[in-house]
Amino acid sequence: MKRRNYLIVIALCLFSIKSISMYGQNVKQNIDRRYDIICEGNGVEGTYLVKVWVYANKLNLKPETLRKYAVHGIIFKGVTGSTKCGGQKPFAKSLSVEEENKEYFDEFFEKKNAYLNFATIVEGTFERVKVTKRQYKIGAVISVAKDQLRKQLETDHIIRGLSSGF
Repeated sequence: MKRRNYLIVIALCLFSIKSISMYGQNVKQNIDRRYDIICEGNGVEGTYLVKVWVYANKLNLKPETLRKYAVHGIIFKGVTGSTKCGGQKPFAKSLSVEEENKEYFDEFFEKKNAYLNFATIVEGTFERVKVTKRQYKIGAVISVAKDQLRKQLETDHIIRGLSSGF
């Protein structure tokens, strides 16, 4: 009887440790994705001009991070409208697209950094704003080649083409 109780206690401890480690991963993922993407105006044909704000605990954020979130936002989040222009829906029709194509997007955003081919920072637009004692809001205007990005995602069979019908 005592042995059984010990096994139950050990199993509960292991389950608790596993749950805590999984919770930590989810929190980290959410922290990594704290950003806003707002329409900043009309760029040249085939591009979006967006303002990306990333919330960070450090002041020294790499410019590539802003470009990454601009592309990520256009694919999964959409662009919030402003007085300068209207909002845009995300390319992905559902949130499950990212999970279903996890390997592709890990490679796209992390390993090959393919997203860099579709986004450029508009010179002179980099801003830093202190939000709280330890948090900053860092932003810039990014030009994203939306037509090229959409074409790449369609070619790779990640999203459906506009001409594929309903």
